[in-house]
Amino acid sequence: MEPLSKAFNVAVITIANRLHPTGYDVGDPAPSTLQELQDHINTTGRMLVWNGASNKTIYACSETNWAFRAWHDWCHYTYNLKFDKEGERKACEIQKDHIRLIYDPGTQTDLFCDLIEFEIMGQFEYKEVFGNFPEDQMALAFALGIGQATSSYLNKRLRSFAEAKRELTL
Repeated sequence: MEPLSKAFNVAVITIANRLHPTGYDVGDPAPSTLQELQDHINTTGRMLVWNGASNKTIYACSETNWAFRAWHDWCHYTYNLKFDKEGERKACEIQKDHIRLIYDPGTQTDLFCDLIEFEIMGQFEYKEVFGNFPEDQMALAFALGIGQATSSYLNKRLRSFAEAKRELTL
């Protein structure tokens, strides 16, 4: 399976490596609240991200998915953002700002920001509607038109989650 964007995978790995120059750990269980994340990092000096549900992602690579989680959780930790909708929205905006700081304005930057929006808020919204995260993130992304040249997650979502759900077994 190919990732939705190889260039985005490179961006994710690059940013995660800059934020965590000595690496980060993956495992189960991982912190599931801001307080647990803070306690873990303050005790161990290391970021720990969950290693599960990493085989059907937009990255098509578990290690890139973990790198995204490490980058994302760095935002929660650094900016003291809870793991609720408001905290996720703020972390999402911070990550998009990181992309805009590194990459020139244009189609690629817009795509990267759409992928971040889908990865964070899209999955959060899906969970609000269906009670769980999508089992096959890649299939959901395709059903919604995420990553297509004519698509913008924020403004031109092709289908609602409900329409996509009817077509997919997620």
